[in-house]
Amino acid sequence: MAVSFSIHYDNRGRLGQAVSFNPDNDNNGLWLEGSDAPGGESGGVFMNGNTMCVWSPGDNDLLKIFDEDSLPAGTPVLRIAGNGAIIHRTTTIHADYVFDPDYQLESIEEHADAMMSEKRLSGIPQRQKDESGQSLVDYGSFMRGLLEELEKAHLYIARLSNQLKSQQDELSRLSTRLGAQPAG
Repeated sequence: MAVSFSIHYDNRGRLGQAVSFNPDNDNNGLWLEGSDAPGGESGGVFMNGNTMCVWSPGDNDLLKIFDEDSLPAGTPVLRIAGNGAIIHRTTTIHADYVFDPDYQLESIEEHADAMMSEKRLSGIPQRQKDESGQSLVDYGSFMRGLLEELEKAHLYIARLSNQLKSQQDELSRLSTRLGAQPAG
């Protein structure tokens, strides 16, 4: 199987089916493009000052980023699949620890006080900015924080639901008892 590869500066791809691919509306840019057969579907990268585009032939992954120790055939650290799924191998976003019996869940009042004084949910990382004032986001920490807060909220809802049910049962018991009292 012959391999075809090109590097060029233009506003259109040159290998196989990328000729109609126009990622930046006729603006020139650098193309790195390759195919496993001359005239076959190509995959590659286009970039200029406005756009960076990565594509793959067919329904393959759009982007794979490898740890240097996992090349050439290892598992990617980050993979964007052809269907849009994003798989990030090293990110831990689960917050199931809030369900552990030894997890110290603050009271609803403590949580609300902290939320109002900090003006944010405590599980969400504080906003950070780079030297130029642009916001920085660590998506792994952000997603873990969102899940932590969501799971804690569900624990609070369950507690309040149990408390409400208990109060309703007590109210029903008292109402029955009151109804059994003679009038007068």
